[in-house]
Amino acid sequence: MRDPSPYWSEPENAPVHPYKIYEGTPAWESLKKALMDLDQNQDIDLTEWHQYIIGYLCKQLEQDNVIK
Repeated sequence: MRDPSPYWSEPENAPVHPYKIYEGTPAWESLKKALMDLDQNQDIDLTEWHQYIIGYLCKQLEQDNVIK
């Protein structure tokens, strides 16, 4: 396994991201773990902060009525 992507850290002086409402939800935690596994196994390369990737996926799941 490789070192985690630098996109797992919190960006310095970053504004609050638009997906803050999803943080800590079961969907957020599940997607975060899956994304971290994919990153560590070198199945994907993160090129954006993880908060935006996970948040976007949570938003899509909510819009599709998969999560509430």
